[in-house]
Amino acid sequence: MRKTEKKSIAVIDDEVQMLKVIGRYVTETLKQKNMTDKINVRLFCMAEEFLESVKKDEKYLAVFSDIEMDTMNGIELGKWLNKKHAQEKGEAIPLIFITSHEEFAIESYRLDAYQYILKEEMKVRIPEVLRNILQQRREEEDSYRVLETIEGMQKIRYGDILYIQKAKGKKYVEYYTQDKVYREQINMKTLWEELQHRDFVYADRSCLVNIEKVIQIHGMELELSGGVRVRIARRHLMELKECVRQYWERKKRYHGI
Repeated sequence: MRKTEKKSIAVIDDEVQMLKVIGRYVTETLKQKNMTDKINVRLFCMAEEFLESVKKDEKYLAVFSDIEMDTMNGIELGKWLNKKHAQEKGEAIPLIFITSHEEFAIESYRLDAYQYILKEEMKVRIPEVLRNILQQRREEEDSYRVLETIEGMQKIRYGDILYIQKAKGKKYVEYYTQDKVYREQINMKTLWEELQHRDFVYADRSCLVNIEKVIQIHGMELELSGGVRVRIARRHLMELKECVRQYWERKKRYHGI
């Protein structure tokens, strides 16, 4: 089992007083959850400073950012995270916009922001949203599959799996993640029955993809996190598209956008 890395929560606002207020709400919520020793709170007056820390491989659990800032604004930050981080690194950081203007809600929807919060509602909404993120992360980290491999028993987090492929002419399947391939001796029918309650769907008869990792569909090909591409069998195309659409809609409703 991999070692858990300590992560941070970023707060970005070019108004120092507001930055401190948002940071205090985040810190107080972490104290209530007894997580201040596990999660750092980092304050940034400029989005560019935050991006530099990301480029240095600082790990973030979530980002609370003002939208209207003098240099790089929150919308530009969201576009950077979508294009440069989520797709290249394979792990999207939940981005929560904080704004005084409701009209920015539409733009946050287009950017697939986790949530947007009006400044007048921060005291209630920041703890509420952060608690949801912490709960979701805990559920993800607790969700493992135990594999019986030739190397012995191994645990793999479902959220790390990009896709599962039946090895041609072999009696095992291969679980593909960003940095490793795991093998388990099991047939696809049995595996599919065990995965029914999770977000996996057939791309073809020998390949299951994790819907959570789908970035977009190009013709008969899926683009997954990290730029990984998987071919789609024609007979599974319509069902796969519908499953992806339903997952994205469900995620939007869950986040309240």
